[in-house]
Amino acid sequence: MRYLPRFRFHLFVATLCALSLFRLNPAHGSAGKAEGSSSATVMSSEIAIYGATPSGISAALSAARLGSKVLLLERNAHIGGLMANGLGATDIKNRAAIAGNFLEFVRSVKQYYSDTYGADSAQVKACNDGYYFEPHVAELLFKRAIGAEPNITLIQPVELEKVEKDGRKIRALELRDLNSGNRLNVRAGTFIDATYEGDLAALAGAPFRVGREARAKYGEPYAGVIYWGYWNKRYYDDLSTGKGDQRIQAYNYRLCLTDVPENRKPFEKPENYNRQEFMILSRQVRLGQVKHFDQAVSIIRMPNGKSDTNNHTIPLISTDLPVENYPYPTASWEWRDHFAKRLRDYTLGFLYFSQNDLSLPQFFRDEARQWGLAKDEYVDNGNFPRQIYVREARRIDGMYNFTAYDLIIKPDMHRTRLQPGSIACGSYEMDSHATRKYEPGVPVMEGLLGVWQHSNVYQIPYGVIVPRKVKNLLVCGAISGTHMGFSTLRMEPCWMAMGQAAGTASNIALKDHVDVPDVEVAKLQRQLLADNAVLMYFEDVPTDNPDSPAIQFFGSRLLESYQANPAKPLDRATAAIWLDEARRLGLWSHPYKRVSDPFVDVREGEVAFKEIRALAERGMFTKEIQQREFRPYEALTPDQLTQWFADAGIDAKLPDFTGRYQIRRGEFLTILYNLNSGNALHVGDNK
Repeated sequence: MRYLPRFRFHLFVATLCALSLFRLNPAHGSAGKAEGSSSATVMSSEIAIYGATPSGISAALSAARLGSKVLLLERNAHIGGLMANGLGATDIKNRAAIAGNFLEFVRSVKQYYSDTYGADSAQVKACNDGYYFEPHVAELLFKRAIGAEPNITLIQPVELEKVEKDGRKIRALELRDLNSGNRLNVRAGTFIDATYEGDLAALAGAPFRVGREARAKYGEPYAGVIYWGYWNKRYYDDLSTGKGDQRIQAYNYRLCLTDVPENRKPFEKPENYNRQEFMILSRQVRLGQVKHFDQAVSIIRMPNGKSDTNNHTIPLISTDLPVENYPYPTASWEWRDHFAKRLRDYTLGFLYFSQNDLSLPQFFRDEARQWGLAKDEYVDNGNFPRQIYVREARRIDGMYNFTAYDLIIKPDMHRTRLQPGSIACGSYEMDSHATRKYEPGVPVMEGLLGVWQHSNVYQIPYGVIVPRKVKNLLVCGAISGTHMGFSTLRMEPCWMAMGQAAGTASNIALKDHVDVPDVEVAKLQRQLLADNAVLMYFEDVPTDNPDSPAIQFFGSRLLESYQANPAKPLDRATAAIWLDEARRLGLWSHPYKRVSDPFVDVREGEVAFKEIRALAERGMFTKEIQQREFRPYEALTPDQLTQWFADAGIDAKLPDFTGRYQIRRGEFLTILYNLNSGNALHVGDNK
């Protein structure tokens, strides 16, 4: 529903009430119609997003920039998810794999440090071209991005309690303001679940999974129960049964520490401190298995002397807390908040132990004492992160189930699996933290693995964010995949890319009056490409290449390599294959007419036979048919292409070919991409 330009008096009064009951973005006002009732304040918008995580913010920005009114709903008093809670070292292997809203954020990070400290400052160097950032900087930049969009209204802190449905469609969300206790009823045309937990999807009746699939189910390598040496890459066959279970990988806090004395807050002994929990570390240090404090925790330097401090894989105990998080995915927030307190005490206890316990060597304690909590971070939360790192919770059962085989190089190709319905790319290995605590006598932590050899750039199809059984919901956090597939999709750059797609798809669904499963994927892809998203990665095609959108669009369907060779001459057989793909996608059409085998040099079973015949049946190749020769391996010339288009009645704007006798691969795909632009169909697309 569009924002109503005129209000009756009682609606005006209700709006004022809503503003007093909920913390709205004051620069924007209401995102839609607000009505008062005895039980809840009712607000209407076109799109409602639950979760101001990076993926939720990305979704909101994309939808708002395309003209949709958006309500962005967040349970916490702060936005930005894990990127604003210590995860400052971006998890991405190939930076060229993800652009769009994520790259916009990265560039804003670098610009912030340059504007604040100077272009040649130590802070600019430490930000690693914008991929490393302090928590408060991430939150600030996300706030700025939202604040610049008048179509976004942020409401926080509100907790989802109920979903109203009409058949398979969500009608409204009922939320409770965590400050006042007042109720808010949010109505929208489409909804997006951007939470790490998948709470909205679950309440809406979308099917989901928790835990690990057995290795036998999909044949995925490393699936199920596994004992694997993170550093020696040893696979313990005698222990690794591959059985499926309900276990999930461990959570922790992604800490922001500092070794700058004037900004350093010492670790204090927490409530419920239990020294015995950490004695494993002492034994490993004395045995020389853990040699220094920075092998007890993983420390990555951030600007201004801070760190992104994570669990380390060398010791048998670090900041991860396996097992105790098993109930988390489907638990109440009362249980989750209790667990968060337990995890906080555990984490501070581990750090306090590292600095003070006399069972540890003096050198180790001295190293640990160089670090403390950063006094200028999380100032309203004791300088400790406000959110735990939920690495994996629910995973929806979507229209596409992403497995390990979607990110492993296919043996019959030179790249990962082609995804005609691609909405984003990812670039990270299969990566799972431990699912069990230390088991005496067992050399490694069960469930812990990081398979670096499988970190190739891969494509993500639309279906991973489309849940089954709910027609107006997209999910860009708890997306659809196996435990192994999800273990790479769960990185924040990937989540932001999927969020961008979710916001764009929601806008298209509203404009085209279709349910989100029926969004025209080719139209979605075109808009994403226009907004600088990456749908397919090529080593030889940077995103600023003018032919990049066309190469990505058709490459997702046709090119079985990370090399597109855009400047190479195009042969006639390949041109026929690509032309027929454009026809199948609805980019051009021509009446069908039956022809017998027209060419002596293109026989059935040979390359491009079906495509050449299909095009001949649509009026092309009049000259070639007269001559009975197609000459499939010759380079296509401008004159020949002009004749082909004339034969089929295709009115295309062609480049200036003056003085040229060959057509380049990249420019030809751009010609096809621009045919009948905006009216492409998704025939054959893999959602």
